[in-house]
Amino acid sequence: MSGPGPAPEGDRFLPSVVTLEASMRAGKQSLVDGRLGDALGHFNAALKLKPRYDVAWIARGQVLKLQGDLDEALRSFAEALVLKPENEEAWIALAGVLHRMKRAKEEVEAFDQVLRLNPRNVEALINKGAALHGLRRYSEAEACYDSVLAARPEYAPAWNNKGATLLRRGKVDDALDAFERATRLDPDFFDAHVNRAFAWQRKGKHGHAVI
Repeated sequence: MSGPGPAPEGDRFLPSVVTLEASMRAGKQSLVDGRLGDALGHFNAALKLKPRYDVAWIARGQVLKLQGDLDEALRSFAEALVLKPENEEAWIALAGVLHRMKRAKEEVEAFDQVLRLNPRNVEALINKGAALHGLRRYSEAEACYDSVLAARPEYAPAWNNKGATLLRRGKVDDALDAFERATRLDPDFFDAHVNRAFAWQRKGKHGHAVI
């Protein structure tokens, strides 16, 4: 009686798949444990097995960002996006590195890509607004916060950020209203209390400028 025939063509890849998954699990655990060098080694090993693996490129980029190697982190996220341009996580990660590198215009463009894929992405809207604020494009920043508040009127950070933008535009009363909404929604929101006090100072009523 003859032995088993040759394994199906796909089976020859099973050991690599098992090793790939083990490398990714080990990398994630090392990251949780704060062992960044080990995590990077595991994710690099995964990419040797599967160079066109966008998830591994993102994981590698996150480690490099934590290590402070922003140029290489940026390259990792860009590689992930070459492989999967519709990956929201990769665009947000790319934007985060661009923010750290103080490349605000490119950061806005990255968030635009996220919002093209998912117009209701709150994280992208809030952070795009903050980047626009930094570029002094206040009316565009306010529009981002309004988009968040249209969907989530109870979201205190959007009210706070909108207030900061209104204050920059000289709309002190509207800014006060926004800060007061933020503090009512989240009484422990320290930044909103500080901004509210500053707005009262701008208005000239120092008696209200108490945090």
